[in-house]
Amino acid sequence: LRDHLRNYDRGARVLSTAAEGRDELKRLLFKKACLLVLDDVWYRRHMDDLVGDCIGSASQILVTTRNADQFSAGTAVVSLKELSEEQSRRLLLVSAGLAQVQLGEEDSSAVTALIGRCCGLPLAVCITGALVDGDVERLRQLARSPPQLQLTSEQLNMRYAHTSVTEVVELSLKALPTDTQQKLLDLAIYPEDAVVPVQA
Repeated sequence: LRDHLRNYDRGARVLSTAAEGRDELKRLLFKKACLLVLDDVWYRRHMDDLVGDCIGSASQILVTTRNADQFSAGTAVVSLKELSEEQSRRLLLVSAGLAQVQLGEEDSSAVTALIGRCCGLPLAVCITGALVDGDVERLRQLARSPPQLQLTSEQLNMRYAHTSVTEVVELSLKALPTDTQQKLLDLAIYPEDAVVPVQA
């Protein structure tokens, strides 16, 4: 399957519609047993558009989502709790490349401040850790400078977004070079599923 998908990456094969993609996936998975993992599904229609009836009875689909209400009552749901403070601390240090570094009191306080802002959400913790990237001074700087959100969840079209996630997304945006920030914001004006002109 991986080799097959590389053909599309190289442009050797082109799919023009979602229906063509589903047909191709159905052909590839015919009489095969597999576990298909779809991460961070915001809307049920996205899963249906991608998968349709491609998965046979010998296979299963595992979906991660923050919006379980979009699935039918018969769907098995496993709810995951938010990380504890200790779990958040360990994940932040690993994500930041500081797991083997002996931190002083000031830096430990900075870690505590950052994980408090992340509210136990692994995505927020990992993004924050990636922003630190082994730089203890960057760790202190992030802890001293709480983000001032410029966009609300509604403006971001993230109806169930947690504030801590939008905060670290904004932090990561501000960490980019100024010209890259502007390019990203220029592209962000296009609505979901819109065709973006090459000139953009």
